[in-house]
Amino acid sequence: MRGRSRMPCAARVEESLIALSGGGGMCVEIVTLCGCGMGSSLMLRINVENLLKAHGYKGKVTVGDMIGIKALSGDILLTTPDILKAVGDVGGNYRRVVLLKNLVSKRELEEKLLPVLEELSAGTGGKEVNEG
Repeated sequence: MRGRSRMPCAARVEESLIALSGGGGMCVEIVTLCGCGMGSSLMLRINVENLLKAHGYKGKVTVGDMIGIKALSGDILLTTPDILKAVGDVGGNYRRVVLLKNLVSKRELEEKLLPVLEELSAGTGGKEVNEG
């Protein structure tokens, strides 16, 4: 690819801004995290964007990897318990950490993320891990 830097898998971070109506004007920042930042967390980003749009939230979704995650921050971190354990303490960079058993399950995502979005939009979401 000409004119475009190619970063190794561990350093790759992709961002997607989505402009949506509704959500009370709040723009939530969500980071999706898998091992490499190219596979399941990218699919999760797409699912999160669709969920935000379907429920009228505004958001910025960033795809992270295990090496670069400590340099990122946001309102919500979405990952698995195993990956969170492997990266260590990153909870201070996020208002909420939502743990998913299956990063690509739309049903689990909706069940665990919507209540957190509702809490944050109402201003009641403090720092905690949501294992659902």
